[in-house]
Amino acid sequence: MPKSSDNNMFANNESLKRWCMDLHNSLGGLRAERSLIISEVDMPKVKALCETFVLQWNSNWMAAMETAKEEE
Repeated sequence: MPKSSDNNMFANNESLKRWCMDLHNSLGGLRAERSLIISEVDMPKVKALCETFVLQWNSNWMAAMETAKEEE
């Protein structure tokens, strides 16, 4: 299980783009690279990437809520 603090995908645009490309390529079908390659679905990777997304989204959301609470 990926840790939510590992390479936060929301830290910058490039991190989120890498995560999106990784998820896209895990779903099978057309593979996004310099050229298009047909690939199989990698469901364990899809699940891991979605779990990473949820963990990091929740972590960032909680941090934003704490910051908002402190600013009140």
